Amino acid sequence: MAEKYQHLTTEQFRDVLLLSLFHAQSLEEIKDKEYHLTADDQAAIDQLKEKYYYNWDWVYGKSPKFTIQRRHHFSMGTIDARFLVEHGKISVARFYGDFFGERDVQNLEQQLLGINYDYKSLKMILENNDLSQYFTGINSADVLQLIAP
Repeated sequence: MAEKYQHLTTEQFRDVLLLSLFHAQSLEEIKDKEYHLTADDQAAIDQLKEKYYYNWDWVYGKSPKFTIQRRHHFSMGTIDARFLVEHGKISVARFYGDFFGERDVQNLEQQLLGINYDYKSLKMILENNDLSQYFTGINSADVLQLIAP
């Protein structure tokens, strides 16, 4: 992007785009082109939003396979979390690091397999576990913040 466009706000960028599209010198020149959404327009937008953008399968399920690596150093150790996500679901989960715990972290990794890779699903699994047994001295909320999208 040219230097003169690199520091524009969203509104400024919108205005530059409109002026370019309509080959105008000022917004006043194209004021008659302004469109106001009707109630029917808004209803159609809401319907599309529900059908596609609020639909888990549309947003995540059709996504290609991808990996996630999240790493953070806490006062009681470092957690390096790695996930392979296929069709929106965790197919491989691994935790590496220099943290300590009473339980083997592989138990937690196994529980994450097959769940949707989203905040709600990860939170549910983590809340159903006493994470202090896996990550001694590391707050459960911090673990969730590290691994959840």
